[in-house]
Amino acid sequence: MSRPLEGVKSVEVAMWAFVPSCGAILSDLGAEVIKVEPEGGDPIRGLTIGGIKPGEGAGSFQFMWEMFNRGKRSIALDLNAEGSLDLLHKLLEDADVFLTSLLPPARRKLKIDVNDLMSRHPRLIYAIGNGQGMHGPDAEKGGYDAISYWARASVAASITPSTLSFPLPMPGGAFGDVQSGTALAGGVASALFQRERTGKASVVDTALLAAGMAAQAVQFLTNAGLVVALDRTLWDTSWLLSEKSIFGRLLHTLIGYIDRPTEMQLLVYVATLFAMFLLMRIARQTPRQRVPAAAE
Repeated sequence: MSRPLEGVKSVEVAMWAFVPSCGAILSDLGAEVIKVEPEGGDPIRGLTIGGIKPGEGAGSFQFMWEMFNRGKRSIALDLNAEGSLDLLHKLLEDADVFLTSLLPPARRKLKIDVNDLMSRHPRLIYAIGNGQGMHGPDAEKGGYDAISYWARASVAASITPSTLSFPLPMPGGAFGDVQSGTALAGGVASALFQRERTGKASVVDTALLAAGMAAQAVQFLTNAGLVVALDRTLWDTSWLLSEKSIFGRLLHTLIGYIDRPTEMQLLVYVATLFAMFLLMRIARQTPRQRVPAAAE
């Protein structure tokens, strides 16, 4: 039985677990994945985790490397060496996807940044896995799943009981890496489909921080009582959410006392949110005079 990505070629210049886990998924789906490692190999080859040490000697089994690099072919290539860039371009001549976890300064230095590769290989889908995204003050800073996904995206804070003075650890190694790598693989598959339809290649970007916050979307909204989601700049419903309205007072009361809700309290809460949604739909259809702000 054929697999959906058979005939797709991906070249991977990435280390550790985040982006390599994406490459492993692409391989599972039938893609040919060629991993480019530095001369000393991907650092994950020497990682000890859970008390399990990597094997020694030629042909030894290194389970962390095998887990995130299954199904791939691997070559060693020092991208700083003279002539190495020509070899990389040779690999990319018939490639569909380029995967990387290198930071922007390193990509610029090695001349393998987005414009460097896509200008020469216009059908190439350029996929980047990073810590905090491609824009903003931390765009060029690195990230690990325990920091960017687990801690900074508040996943740890959300599951840690208030009785503890320290955050709970991740359930296991590379927990956030795998979730984020799965999202990146979905983005790559979508980009391949788009290119098939339009002939245009694209850049795919997934961040550990973004994946962690996406996983927390429901938690964020319920903790905020939907105030964030119903921002007054989107819908003019601040009057409905404020304590000036009966509905607003009920909502604030519910948010105040529900800590460990019973089943009945949860039902009341859900019913209240549903009623609020219906009232907002009615409010949006009812013309109301807008009072100008003082600064206008």
